[in-house]
Parts: sequence; C-alpha cells; structure tokens
Amino acid sequence: MIVTDSNVARLYGERAAASLAARASRPRTFEVAAGERSKSFATLERVYDAIVEAELDRSSAVFALGGGVVGDLAGFAAATYMRGVALVQLPTTMVAQSTQPWRKTAINIPRAKTT
Repeated sequence: MIVTDSNVARLYGERAAASLAARASRPRTFEVAAGERSKSFATLERVYDAIVEAELDRSSAVFALGGGVVGDLAGFAAATYMRGVALVQLPTTMVAQSTQPWRKTAINIPRAKTT
C-alpha cells in the first residue's frame, strides 16, 4: 500500500506504483489531501479502511511516499495495524529526509497540538 498526498501523487504516484508493481503483487495507492490537516483521526481511519480493503496482512508493507505529514500518518498506521506491518519511508522533502533516522510517527490530537 502506497500512502501519499495529492501533491506528491501528481508528481510521482504512477511511477512509484509502476516500480512496485514490477516487484510486488498489485500495489494499491491511497491518496490524502496535502497538508497538516491530514494527520488526523478521521484520515487515519480512512487509511485503515483502505488497508483492510486491500487485504494487507502481517507480511505486507506500507510505503510512505511524501513529506513529513505522509511519513507520520503512514508510519502511525503501519505501526498500529495488526500490531505492526513493515513501513518503508520514501521521503520527498529535505526535512523528511534529514529527520528519517530518528523519526517518530504520530497523528495530531487537536486539543493537544500546540504548533
């Protein structure tokens, strides 16, 4: 399952899916709206629904194709679906690339988000 945002999907979505299709069985792509608002419980639930619909299991992987928002959202979904499935980060921004080694994954809780 490739999780990406609307901006990155337009630029790299088809190429990433084609590359994975050459190495894996029928990768699915799930696109979220670009921006911080996608790191929400509502979007996370939609990601879970797409993962279930795609019939991912413990041997499957989630590919986070995008910047920090996508990395956080997809990473959180991968870590919590079926007590964890593999995650492959495919960062498309310098910030996401530089924070990769110690990256946390999370979604925003509106009443606790301070910035």
